[in-house]
Amino acid sequence: MMRTGLVVTVVVLFCISLIGVVYLTFPTSQSRLRFETLSRVTKEQRDLVATHKQMRQGVRKDLYISRPHHRLQALLTCPVSELTLTHAGGDAEVVENLKKFHCLMQEEVYVLSPDGTKMPVGNGEKFQIVRDLNAVSGRFYYQRQLLTARRVFVSRYEVPGWNLPEMMKSYEPNMKGVARSAELSFGNGYKFRAENLKATFYSPEIPK
Repeated sequence: MMRTGLVVTVVVLFCISLIGVVYLTFPTSQSRLRFETLSRVTKEQRDLVATHKQMRQGVRKDLYISRPHHRLQALLTCPVSELTLTHAGGDAEVVENLKKFHCLMQEEVYVLSPDGTKMPVGNGEKFQIVRDLNAVSGRFYYQRQLLTARRVFVSRYEVPGWNLPEMMKSYEPNMKGVARSAELSFGNGYKFRAENLKATFYSPEIPK
């Protein structure tokens, strides 16, 4: 009898403990409501899109790309732009909207030897190939190092020296054209792509 009573006591205590555990761990209606409210606020914050804008004047960007033997330069100028910082889904993106901007970029620099051979380094005269872009509008994506342009006037020059000129008025182009749109990537070397480019090519003498 004593053993049976002990077993009954143990079972009763176990049941009481189980009920207590269930009571403590099972969420009340108030707890569920609080959890649903916090979950909704967290989701709203995560889905929130915040945008900050800033007007800029006299914009100038000096961009550089390293090559095995040289460092190539690009110069982007714009009288007025709008810088936009957007936070969405925990990520941030910085985009600059450009109006009537100008971009000069060195496509190649080389040495011209006395026998007319083009070399990356060596003894001889230094020259560079420069692409000149004038666009009605465009965007510069900072994270992607990408420049997009609409209604672009494109020229290409071969000029002496390795220092990028800020103006090309003193030189004659060997190509002039217009494109509906263009993209220029600086992320991993220069990559230029123009859409519907209509170009005329010339054979000017390289200035000395």
